[in-house]
Amino acid sequence: MNNDNNTQIQPKVQFLEDNYIFALSGDDGEDEVDFYGIALIELDGQSFMLAQPVEDDQGIEEDEAVIFKLQEQDKDTMLYLSLTESEEELVDRVFEEYLRATADME
Repeated sequence: MNNDNNTQIQPKVQFLEDNYIFALSGDDGEDEVDFYGIALIELDGQSFMLAQPVEDDQGIEEDEAVIFKLQEQDKDTMLYLSLTESEEELVDRVFEEYLRATADME
């Protein structure tokens, strides 16, 4: 007998096209920064975006990425939230799922 209550939701990774670019602005609505979207990752019922800035001047090295937590504000607006230092374990888990998915592709 299969007990669905004991079934964990498997993480899901969706790789984005190379030309997927989105812009984020600061709380003041200015200082817009363009990002390349690399992958959408669903983990523990939450969605995350792995991204890299288009411009090199954002203090992020070429081999580094940023992880945003996605939160729907309303039907037309998605918020990209920065993860805090206290969420470091979550950042690690999201990135591990991304690495696992890229390894599965090889």
